[in-house]
Amino acid sequence: MRWFTRVSSMLLVLTSVVDPAFSAEGEELWSQSYGGSSQDWGLDAKVTEDGGFILTGFTKSFGVSGSDVYLVKLDAAGIIQWDTPLGSAANDVGYAVIQTDDGYVVAGNQNIGSDNTKQGLLIKVDTAGQEQWQETYGGSGKDEFFDVVECAGGGFAMAGVTTSIGPGGHAAWIVRVDDAGTLLWQNAVALDGRGFDNLTGLVETASGDFVASGYSGDGVTFPSYDAEMAAFNGTGDLLWTRTFDHSDYDRAYDITLAPEDGFALAGPSAYAMTIWRTDPNGSLVWLHRFNTVTGDHAEAVVPTSDGGFLVGGNTWNYDDGAYQMYVGKTDAAGNALWERLYGGPGREICRAIAETPSGDYAFAGTTDSFGAGGDDMLLLLAEGSDGPTSVTGPGSALERSLAVYPNPFNPNTTIGFDLSAPARTNVTIVDARGRHVRTILEDAALGAGQHTLRWDGRDDTGLRTASGVYFVRAHAAERRADRKLVLIR
Repeated sequence: MRWFTRVSSMLLVLTSVVDPAFSAEGEELWSQSYGGSSQDWGLDAKVTEDGGFILTGFTKSFGVSGSDVYLVKLDAAGIIQWDTPLGSAANDVGYAVIQTDDGYVVAGNQNIGSDNTKQGLLIKVDTAGQEQWQETYGGSGKDEFFDVVECAGGGFAMAGVTTSIGPGGHAAWIVRVDDAGTLLWQNAVALDGRGFDNLTGLVETASGDFVASGYSGDGVTFPSYDAEMAAFNGTGDLLWTRTFDHSDYDRAYDITLAPEDGFALAGPSAYAMTIWRTDPNGSLVWLHRFNTVTGDHAEAVVPTSDGGFLVGGNTWNYDDGAYQMYVGKTDAAGNALWERLYGGPGREICRAIAETPSGDYAFAGTTDSFGAGGDDMLLLLAEGSDGPTSVTGPGSALERSLAVYPNPFNPNTTIGFDLSAPARTNVTIVDARGRHVRTILEDAALGAGQHTLRWDGRDDTGLRTASGVYFVRAHAAERRADRKLVLIR
């Protein structure tokens, strides 16, 4: 087991609280760093099915080469359960990690020479972190993966950049492989024709299409970049692109499915931490820039169970070069609720955010203020919201009380409801088209009072369902109540 340090407190500054009702939300609960005496960077993190966390990035403290993919499994308290360096004799970096039915998959790149000779890297490990297979993709140019999703039909899809295939220059790159990592298809496209295009984030929709975030430019003129979206069908054909050009410097680094259909993207715009909210076709619904004093970047966005959005990144002070984690929250309409900075005397960078099953917020990235030396992986847990409130108004106790939490969720969510009298009860999950997905409760005799159930995001056959919109339907005593669910893989 590697070294880790519990940091007593990292909260440096509370920048603003727009609504006093949210004054406790975002307060730090604990933070921990992981690594050795050299550089160990955290670049992605996910909440796991057991309520813990999985972190990835790279390590120069452990492993066999200059840098190796670093995979760290934590329990719910942030304590290391296992960790492992992965990769090859080359320099390897893990940019994204996901949990599968039987382990984890990491996507990134393998540097096979200079900075311009890289290949996309995909590594599959079992539940204990033991490597099962490793594959590289691309050619003799610069090819990198920045995100990975598990596909509803099996296998994986990755998004990134390539100079080896496609229209020339830096092309936006999407790759689809099967469960063993065998290439099924790939596509490299130009987004705006200036020759420097990147895909940075990826989601699969309920229809089986893929939608990616990214950015475009000419690679020379700084800071002339535009934020981009690109949609592909299930065989990799480009469906549409959308460009967001609001300033000299716009980039979209992450994308997520939005609770009410459509998408949310995060990145910098005019050097401010920014969230874009779009409809299902990529048309802009609203944009919000958080307060900026220096140079701010958003790196990640997730919807929260109370209907809002949480955005994480960093802020940079031009005077002393210091970075702090910068996190902000909006409501569903894009109105800012609160903003916070977390950090110490050195550099803290947020690269990933997640909502835990208990409704708290996890921020992952890198610190050089705390730890064993150099840079270390960092995980910080902060106070979440109070969760969703029950529906009020006329109707039965079932109709008023049916709630799901967290929502959006991954990988599990809790279904809660009240019965005013004993009743035979059915609870099912259906997809957005009304097709049956899972029976949670069938003709069960329940007593009066509160009841809670759990859905693990799987169908009746035990297979994981795809990211997308679902509905929980509860029937009791000739009453029915429905609530929307959003599953994000």
